[in-house]
Amino acid sequence: MQKSKAQHKSNFDKTSRTLAPLSVNDSVRIKFGKIWKIGKVMKVHSDRSYIVQTADGGTFRRNRSVLHKTRENTSDIEPFDALVLQPDEHPHTPKLKCQSKIPEITRS
Repeated sequence: MQKSKAQHKSNFDKTSRTLAPLSVNDSVRIKFGKIWKIGKVMKVHSDRSYIVQTADGGTFRRNRSVLHKTRENTSDIEPFDALVLQPDEHPHTPKLKCQSKIPEITRS
C-alpha cells in the first residue's frame, strides 16, 4: 500500500507546480465557470486565499488556483469601505431579513 501511495505521489508531482503568491493591488482574472472577469486583489486572506474585487463592484474570496495575474489596468477599480477589515473579520455582509408587515385579517 505504501509503495502504491508513493507511485501515485510521484505521478502527481510530475505535473504539479506551486503558484506564485499575489500582492494587494495586483491585477487578476477571476474565474466564474467558463468566464474570466477582471479584478483587483484587495486583501490577502491566507496563504492561498485572496479577497478580490471585480470591475462591476462584486467582492469575492477565492483560492489562488482560480486567479491569474495579469498586466491589465485596474486603476478604475476603487475599494469599498467595507473592504477595510480587521484581520479576524470576514468580508461577507449579513443578509437582511425581510421585515414586511402583513396586515392581520379581522372578521366581523
